Amino acid sequence: MLEYSGICLIAAASIAFLNFSRRVIYAALTFCLAVCIYQQVVTFLGLLELFILAMLLVVFYAQQGSWAGRMTAFIMSCVLLSGLALHALPGFNNYILFDHIVISAASTPYTLYINFDKTFAGLIIYSFSPYLLMQEPLNLSKYKLTIYIAVVAIITLLVPALLTGYIRFDPKIPTIFVPWLLCNLLLVCFVEEVIFRGFLQATLQSWFDKFKHGYYLPLLMTAIIFGVSHYKSGVLMVIFSSVAGLFYGYAYKRTNNIKSPVLVHFAVNLSHLVLFSYPAAR
Repeated sequence: MLEYSGICLIAAASIAFLNFSRRVIYAALTFCLAVCIYQQVVTFLGLLELFILAMLLVVFYAQQGSWAGRMTAFIMSCVLLSGLALHALPGFNNYILFDHIVISAASTPYTLYINFDKTFAGLIIYSFSPYLLMQEPLNLSKYKLTIYIAVVAIITLLVPALLTGYIRFDPKIPTIFVPWLLCNLLLVCFVEEVIFRGFLQATLQSWFDKFKHGYYLPLLMTAIIFGVSHYKSGVLMVIFSSVAGLFYGYAYKRTNNIKSPVLVHFAVNLSHLVLFSYPAAR
């Protein structure tokens, strides 16, 4: 069952995803952090880590700063962000919402965490980045493109996974559908796309634009890093995630709106959940 801290986290992520004003996002983030500290899911050490990340981002995004200072801030941000995203730093008491439940007879046991460290890191990036809050709107043509990319991504990723036996065809609407939907859309897809596409890919793109293959390298590099971040789930997941990252990165590049890769990412995950064994085949 979701605790108040988890509800606040989902609410704060919703406000950011719906692109409210910067002040509203700051207020939601501050309130959520206060609740999390009160409920001891975020300690003062965790708060300090988030504060340092925020200050590093301020330095990095400051246009008047020196190149050396901004590069140092970027590298340190990446190191700290990696620790938070991979749950390697102390200061956060992430809790389990569902522990080793079996969604269907064809599926392996599944555990769903409420990850405060990664989510807060993504929300801080979203609230401090000047680019993510100044995005191009998703018009009808961009929505059509997003749907097209999502369909191709689903076929490209899930058909090979089915053929290799990683998953099985297993249509269902699981009992955990609603909490899974909220957590996956807001605490997984949205947060991961902000970190990998909105922060990492966008930064690399700004550096590589002047080079001959500047369009492709940031997309490819980010996709590989995204895939490697799933190393705990095995080699096949690293490969599938890297390929998925190419689709998510392409969606972001073509639309210049973080919601597009979020929707593609969520469409892939949702198709996996309702049509196939989840998270893998027995």
